[in-house]
Amino acid sequence: MSLDFVAIDFETANELRTSACALAVVVFQNGMSVLQHAWLIRPPEEANYFNYFNTLIHGIRKEDVQNERTFDQIWPEVYALIHGRTVVAHNASFDISVLRQLIVRFELDCPEIDIVCSCNVAKRTWATHHNHRLDTMG
Repeated sequence: MSLDFVAIDFETANELRTSACALAVVVFQNGMSVLQHAWLIRPPEEANYFNYFNTLIHGIRKEDVQNERTFDQIWPEVYALIHGRTVVAHNASFDISVLRQLIVRFELDCPEIDIVCSCNVAKRTWATHHNHRLDTMG
């Protein structure tokens, strides 16, 4: 198994997958982190409202992103980091659905990626563990 992959983590402003307000990307080569990048993102107008619950989780507020770029504006940088690679996310169904819906919303080029859910890997590897949250597994 290759230890070359890209880890991603999205935060959303609300229940809409197109409301991404932050993205972190970490590139690993031979199992070592070689590049880390994070963006604050201004959600598109129709999704640019912040639910109390989401803000409670990540601490990002509307004021924090009002002068940031939108997802389509950071996409060339993100695409270059993930295209042709294995993308790992903890609870990948969430992060990949955010990515897919943003690609559709902004009519962006779709990257070729392989997807691995580290939560599912943890559940299979440590089936008897009391939970498989990222902070517990780390």
